[in-house]
Amino acid sequence: MKRFALVCASLLLLVAAPTTASAAPMPASTHRAISKLIDSFVKDVVLRRNLAAGWALVGPDMRGGTTRESWIRGTGVTAQAFPARGNDFSNAWDGKLVSPDEADLQVGLRSGGKNAEVIFAPTVVRKVHGRWVVDIYYQAGVARLGSGHKGSCASSRCAITGGNDFGPGSSTAGSYVPLPPGRAFWFWVVIGAVGGLVLATISGVLLYARARNRRALQAYEAAMGRR
Repeated sequence: MKRFALVCASLLLLVAAPTTASAAPMPASTHRAISKLIDSFVKDVVLRRNLAAGWALVGPDMRGGTTRESWIRGTGVTAQAFPARGNDFSNAWDGKLVSPDEADLQVGLRSGGKNAEVIFAPTVVRKVHGRWVVDIYYQAGVARLGSGHKGSCASSRCAITGGNDFGPGSSTAGSYVPLPPGRAFWFWVVIGAVGGLVLATISGVLLYARARNRRALQAYEAAMGRR
């Protein structure tokens, strides 16, 4: 189970991520830098262990609409908290470069306990002034692995919750989806279903972020240059 988050993220990449013909190969040094960034980001920001350190790990999009003071207080953190299990999150992602200074990732995290949850988060990292930062992080899907969860809806009673479950006409009651017995089969069904839900949300999230990123990035670079 130690590699559960990595497996989930890898499967999500195969199911949900569109093929990008212009994607650049990822050098080993870049992979190591991104792995270190994601490990620190999950610990300092998602787990809320050190929000002051976490502020230095995020880019202009994640800083937009908040301040350093409110971020450190915990009232203005623009990334959802999640009780991820583990001490090393450097392999809890998969993805590809879309340019030498930008990568689209999928981060997968798992909580502990018999009622564990798995989350899938489309993530964009960028290199600013020679340093990789997390610029977008969005929890797009949740799979609940405990017994008694059925169907797909916005309620925590359901086995799966994705972006579509919060749209018009969604139901919090959920619907029963019969599944054959066996935890292995359940694992594959959950991954495939969440991948489909994420596909409906990831494109909109990334397009929105990129549309507003240019001005924010210029302001961020100007601020960094004055330090």
